[in-house]
Amino acid sequence: MSELFQYDPGRMSLSFYGENITGFNDGSFIEVERSEDTFTTHVGSTGDVTRTRSRNRTGKVTITLMAQAPSNDALMDIYLDDEDFGTGIGPILIKDLNGNMVARAKEAWITKVPKVERAKEAGSCQWVLECADIIIEARGNVI
Repeated sequence: MSELFQYDPGRMSLSFYGENITGFNDGSFIEVERSEDTFTTHVGSTGDVTRTRSRNRTGKVTITLMAQAPSNDALMDIYLDDEDFGTGIGPILIKDLNGNMVARAKEAWITKVPKVERAKEAGSCQWVLECADIIIEARGNVI
């Protein structure tokens, strides 16, 4: 028997530094990943295997917004305060309200000003945030 799964991109929730981020672009609009593999493998000359655990729990969140989204203003204000005063470190929480996927970090910050591009068609604005200790629960969706 086949199963029915549903997904609604409008049911994604992302907050950073107390700001509810909205105005996601079409296509891929949220990406979350760890900086390093949790385990690496070393194989010796006789085939013995050593598995090494990395304690690096840093990660990166990439958010792609429509260029006209008001959340760009909020993120820019956070970035400028961080650049001037070092106050732009805050919590990030990403939830897929369709199911059980959650990503969160207590300390995240914007890495740099996004590339600005204007063209004939409306474009996007991509923000990259680094996270000191990110927890990613890449779970599935439920109906």
